Amino acid sequence: MALFEFTAERYEFHCLFRQRGGIYGHENPLSKEKTIFHEIQEILTRHVSTILQSRKIEDKVKVNIDFIANKSIGAVVIKGESNYHIGIYAGAIIVLENFFCRVLSCPTILTEYGDVSKEIQDYKIYNPSVTNLEKLNVQEGIIKVIPLDKDRKTTARLLTILAASFLVTHELGHILNGHIDYLRSEGILYWDESEDITNNLTDIEIIQTLEYDADCYGWNNMINAAFAIHKSGGYLGQYALSLYKNLEGLIGLITFAIYTLFRLFGTDVPSDKNLLSKKHPHPKLRKEFMSIGMISLLHLKVSLGRITEQEMHALALSVISSVIETEKAFEAVSTNGKLLSKEDIKDILVGLDIDSYQKTLSARWVNIRPLLLPYALIDLVSSEN
Repeated sequence: MALFEFTAERYEFHCLFRQRGGIYGHENPLSKEKTIFHEIQEILTRHVSTILQSRKIEDKVKVNIDFIANKSIGAVVIKGESNYHIGIYAGAIIVLENFFCRVLSCPTILTEYGDVSKEIQDYKIYNPSVTNLEKLNVQEGIIKVIPLDKDRKTTARLLTILAASFLVTHELGHILNGHIDYLRSEGILYWDESEDITNNLTDIEIIQTLEYDADCYGWNNMINAAFAIHKSGGYLGQYALSLYKNLEGLIGLITFAIYTLFRLFGTDVPSDKNLLSKKHPHPKLRKEFMSIGMISLLHLKVSLGRITEQEMHALALSVISSVIETEKAFEAVSTNGKLLSKEDIKDILVGLDIDSYQKTLSARWVNIRPLLLPYALIDLVSSEN
């Protein structure tokens, strides 16, 4: 029996995304080969289902996740007749898996996983930060890098799954926090993460704030999922249990995966022009926000009595250590691994530093939150937070 079948929701997905390439797999519907796409779809569906069940809205909100047969990078969300559809471009998964395989092939990165003595990578690519898969293919030529150690190869797959999990959770944040239905009321039917903004500055300020809100939703849920995974396997089941020794290790892998996602899919040449035309805050800022946000959530868990101060410090150190390890990874596998400094970013932001930019986004929330309230499917963050 073929793995691909046109169910009603898959057919709706295919029709909605036909102009973008249609549903992944429709080109070869008789194939019986199980690919990384099948595995990730199953895991992500469980992940989203777990979140909806925890919110007790699984009967109210239907979310379908699938892949778009397109080499672009990113994801798209649209509301269909009976489902919200999250479409991940196939190119995003290909680039993520390729990069994580390249990183785990490097014997000096994530050395606690597998036998690094088996790895022999000794060449670099020019620039791993890409926005187009064809560009990456040109850079790589015919070289295909796969870790030689079995556990390190599995770790690369796990990091791909964790990065895709954040990507989908970010899109779920757009749905549950009312962004998609609000934008739909404004005439925006497809929310494509890879498309630039052409509207006026006011719209850009709204949209960047929505993206920041979805980022916060994403990494908060990934941290919460880490505790569930550590306790019982969570949505990953037994997949990851043999790959990390403790909760710090899992938090570290999640941080590594999300940080890489921001670092990898950033703009090629940041400037004040694309700062005002991109949906998301600059990748450097998103990484800063992520680190601060994840550690703040760990502090909250202390105040709620979920973890001790000692445990919080160990987990926070894991976040910081993983950020440093990710930067080491980019330097190890590319000839231009370093991104712009904070000073460069300040110039791009026309004098705004990271702290003031984050405060600007938070201040906008006071005005944007009332616009979302009629459409939100869950309680929104207070405007006082």
